Amino acid sequence: MKKQTRTHHAHPSATRSRRTQRRSRQSLKWMIVTAFCVALFFGLVAIAIAVRASGGSPSGGRDQQQAVPPAPTRQAGIVDMQQGPFLPSVFTVRNFWQGPVGSDWILAYAGAKPNADGTAGQGGIALYTETVNQFGGFDMHPLGIFLAPAGCPALTITAIQGNLMTVRPVSGRTLTFNLQTHQFQ
Repeated sequence: MKKQTRTHHAHPSATRSRRTQRRSRQSLKWMIVTAFCVALFFGLVAIAIAVRASGGSPSGGRDQQQAVPPAPTRQAGIVDMQQGPFLPSVFTVRNFWQGPVGSDWILAYAGAKPNADGTAGQGGIALYTETVNQFGGFDMHPLGIFLAPAGCPALTITAIQGNLMTVRPVSGRTLTFNLQTHQFQ
């Protein structure tokens, strides 16, 4: 038998160039995708900076002239409600008054600061101011709890005349509280 010589018909250079072409196409696709993502990221950052610089609106501040909704109408007067914007362990409420004092709207809660054992303690007034917020609602700001003279039990608001609030303790003499100076008289 005669030995046949094999001839290699493979074209190594053609195969290598196809693989190289595929790799370079894939690399090109990834570069394009990466470049697009980077451009998108910087575009979004630029938009966010522009919105912040224009006062928070994407329209460049043109809609800044929208009217704030009017605040609900408040009624001044004494309200027979026994809950405040605090826990009963901080201050127990017998009633409260709301109304204007100077240019402020004041909420005055009459009652007592409880003792450590939970029993009724010294009488006092818890004061808050109430302001209209940007959404047309109200925000409360505490001014403090002002205790009546020693030995005075829980208080109840009975009348308001100007800046003076008349309060009656459970027992004892009637007191006057000045809503501007935050002092008992």
